Amino acid sequence: MKRIAGGIAAWILLIGGMTTLIWQLATQDVEIVAELERTYSRKLALLQRLEELPKREEDIRRQLSDLGNEQAGKYLYEGDRQSTQVVIQRDIRQLASQAQMTIGSMRALNRARTNGRLEPMTVQVNSSANYQTLVRFFETLEQAQPMLKIRKMSIHVQTASTQTRPAMLRVVMEVSGFRDQSVRERIS
Repeated sequence: MKRIAGGIAAWILLIGGMTTLIWQLATQDVEIVAELERTYSRKLALLQRLEELPKREEDIRRQLSDLGNEQAGKYLYEGDRQSTQVVIQRDIRQLASQAQMTIGSMRALNRARTNGRLEPMTVQVNSSANYQTLVRFFETLEQAQPMLKIRKMSIHVQTASTQTRPAMLRVVMEVSGFRDQSVRERIS
């Protein structure tokens, strides 16, 4: 009887071990199949994106070209060096007038030409203003199109403030506009 009981126990252990082994193999197969399915889905998604790339690349290139051509005009001055300087000075006077700031003098500064595509055209502005007027001028300058940028600035108290009036400030600043150097200068 012991022999039969030992044989039955051995068969039960063998069947249990085989069931566990089959279960592990089946579970691994299910996991492998699931991973293969995820990989295949990712591959299909990537292949679809790859097919769309030439279309998207063409669209992106067209948008960049349009952006470069259309948007640059908003921020850059056109024309030769001399006419650009005149237009920049006119724009600064208009902005100062909008801010109710008085300009004492203005002169073009001759800077060395740059090697890049954009050439800064700089104007030195001497003016007098109180703090609020100066802030209004900065706000109008910040919104200017074509773009103008303050490169340097010094502020000194011209007249001290009193209880009834704010201090008057003497302001010297270098304001630059930019022009595209790739546009050829007109030969006079």
